[in-house]
Amino acid sequence: MTNPKPTVAITFGAILAMVLSISVAVFAGAPEKPADYDPTDGWDIPPPVENIENPVDDNDDARSQGERLYERECASCHGDSGQGDGPDASDLDDFPGDFTSDAFAELPDGVIFFMTKEGKDDMPAYDGDLTDQQIWQVIRYIRTLE
Repeated sequence: MTNPKPTVAITFGAILAMVLSISVAVFAGAPEKPADYDPTDGWDIPPPVENIENPVDDNDDARSQGERLYERECASCHGDSGQGDGPDASDLDDFPGDFTSDAFAELPDGVIFFMTKEGKDDMPAYDGDLTDQQIWQVIRYIRTLE
């Protein structure tokens, strides 16, 4: 007669190893904001976009529409507060960006529009998914994040 205990021990060990590996993956967390955070690091921003102004009026309606779009398209990575701490941020290779940082606040709207429309690496390109008007509305909203 064989002893069933080795099988149970092997099964328990395999389950424990699987649980530990999943825990490490889940709790590893999002990439951290670098100490020298520059939201344009690695981007090839064409100089003319720096001079493009947001054509959407800065009013409650534009910000409200922008907030709705932000919640649907952006918050999963950038977080509800815009600090790069969304639930999907842990799946990214790079820090998703902190919209509340001084470095981000200094960016011209045209640069943010370009980055949103074109995308790069983990940042999807929203050209075709959002209209230009919608991207500008999102920018109006993210400018309110603190």
